[in-house]
Amino acid sequence: MKKYTLLLITFLICQFSYGQDLPGSKIINANLNINLTTLNSDYINNYNQVQASILYGKVKENNKYLAFGGTFNYLNQSNGQYEIGPAVQFGKFLPIIEKLYLAPYIGGSVLVQAGNVSGLSVQASASPLRFMYHLKTHFLLTASFGSANMNFQTNDLYTAFNLNAALSNNAAFGVFYTFK
Repeated sequence: MKKYTLLLITFLICQFSYGQDLPGSKIINANLNINLTTLNSDYINNYNQVQASILYGKVKENNKYLAFGGTFNYLNQSNGQYEIGPAVQFGKFLPIIEKLYLAPYIGGSVLVQAGNVSGLSVQASASPLRFMYHLKTHFLLTASFGSANMNFQTNDLYTAFNLNAALSNNAAFGVFYTFK
């Protein structure tokens, strides 16, 4: 029974998966994160955070892409704090087998802080173990198995530097949408 189930799943994947040429495709990468927390405390009433980013790029003939965009963060912890600035990401699709790619990337942003506290934040991230499968004409599935992040932040109150790297046995999954 297991053999027939595996055969049926493989058949369905083969029927619905066909790829397009990646060179010339345009990529949009957008993220939205909303965190709303109400605390029953005399010190902090609410902790609300909204983070949004969008990147737009085009895959070149050598399967490299460069995406530009912006990032916006809003933090309300008894006062409003905003961060806004440009973002960039560079990546490459390295073919492993047909429609399966190793797709490492490196990116970052520079954010200006405004509100009751003003300052600057520089962020960078990389994922050397990201795999992409070209599932359909416009859809690519991604799985990342590790990342490195750096954040430098300085403002009127403090200066902070964070460096984080992890190779994990769990994965982060995502979807890419491409269009011509």
